[in-house]
Amino acid sequence: YELGYKQSFLNNTFYFGSAVFQQTKLGVQIGRAMVKVKDEGVELDAVYQPSKQWAFNANFTYQDATVYGNYFFQETGNYLDSYNPDYIVNGLPGTGYGEPNFTGYVPPSGKMRAPGIPQLQANLFLVYTSPMGWGGGIGPQIQGKQYANDQETLYIPLEEEWDGYLFYGLKTWDVRLNIKNLLNQ
Repeated sequence: YELGYKQSFLNNTFYFGSAVFQQTKLGVQIGRAMVKVKDEGVELDAVYQPSKQWAFNANFTYQDATVYGNYFFQETGNYLDSYNPDYIVNGLPGTGYGEPNFTGYVPPSGKMRAPGIPQLQANLFLVYTSPMGWGGGIGPQIQGKQYANDQETLYIPLEEEWDGYLFYGLKTWDVRLNIKNLLNQ
């Protein structure tokens, strides 16, 4: 389900869109039945194009993805099981249990935040197009913290990456060179 609003302002040089959404789907668990995944959130988009040469694009998304189930398969009981006790990972010593040890996770409330899906995502791009058809764009891509395991003990921190592109185009075709992670972060 999605409900949104779109509007243009300033003689069609500024566009704004917003949407709230709820998506429900079934996800696959190894050796188990399908589980329900519910993703709810809000998305905001804005584009400002004061001239044919310049455009500014921005997008912001907040989402809360929840997985419902009473058992989730894992190859290890703890991500630290793969490491020896004298090896430090994220400031913690490994357990030394080894892996795979094929355990499962039972969320206390029958639901958990879906691992691998950040709650926040955003980007901002500045784009220039010359009258002759060539141009370029640059801006940051931001992904919020996302959990990498079911217990929410291992996570990928907030990431910021500056991307860019160069292009040449005509009305019916264009060629683009995308450059990811310009600052090598």
